[in-house]
Amino acid sequence: MKRVLDAAWRAGLRVAWAGAIVWFRIRRPHLRASCVLVEHEGRILVLRNSYRDEPALPGGFLKRGEEPLAGALRELGEELGLDVAPECLQDLGVTDHLESGATMSVHLFHLPCPAPPTLRLDGREIVGAEFQTPAAAAQSLIYHRETIARVTAHWNRDA
Repeated sequence: MKRVLDAAWRAGLRVAWAGAIVWFRIRRPHLRASCVLVEHEGRILVLRNSYRDEPALPGGFLKRGEEPLAGALRELGEELGLDVAPECLQDLGVTDHLESGATMSVHLFHLPCPAPPTLRLDGREIVGAEFQTPAAAAQSLIYHRETIARVTAHWNRDA
């Protein structure tokens, strides 16, 4: 029964995302989001969502009135089952980009993980996760290429 419910949930997410893309193209909204570069041993966690083809960083849209740090912590819990203390996230600033007609202001955070984190994917929204080299992550995460290059250059200087 769980497999059937999960499949229905994933289908609903695909329909909702397709509707969001139409809304983005018509309304051209300015949206705020938080994303987290989860890093372990110099590799970046890249997620596979059930409802879109492009890989993604952990994160998502901010709720009305939600602070970026609170949104990043919420998304880490919802998507990965991680309970992270606020002081563990390092603020990397904001990047803006266009996506399907919407202007996205993405607040980026860095979560260095000395040990591999134990991930609990829900199998509905997030259906895959893997740590990738910065080069591979930059190749697949088209909206975050510059940030990944900037951040990993900093890691390399500190090594």
